[in-house]
Amino acid sequence: MIDPPAILGYLWLGLVGGLAAYVLWFRGVTTLPVTAVAVLGLLSPLVAALLGAILLNQTLGPVQLCGLGLSLAAIVAGQLSTPAGPRQTGVQVGPDGAAR
Repeated sequence: MIDPPAILGYLWLGLVGGLAAYVLWFRGVTTLPVTAVAVLGLLSPLVAALLGAILLNQTLGPVQLCGLGLSLAAIVAGQLSTPAGPRQTGVQVGPDGAAR
């Protein structure tokens, strides 16, 4: 038998952990630029590792700290804007100013 606390736990996981999380995720995905969304997947393991270290007193070894640093560097690098170079429009302008 599933008791009432277990039912409440399943409802909490389904509604808050599932429905609310997906609503917030897709709301954020539709408002953020594509380059920002592409690196958001790297945040999940970082947050999990940090929460484990903070809340559960888990320790991060040198390899884990290196991975944490690499992931943070990738997130930061993904958010940097690329310098705007000359754009190719396919339209050429002659010396007289007419489009060709």
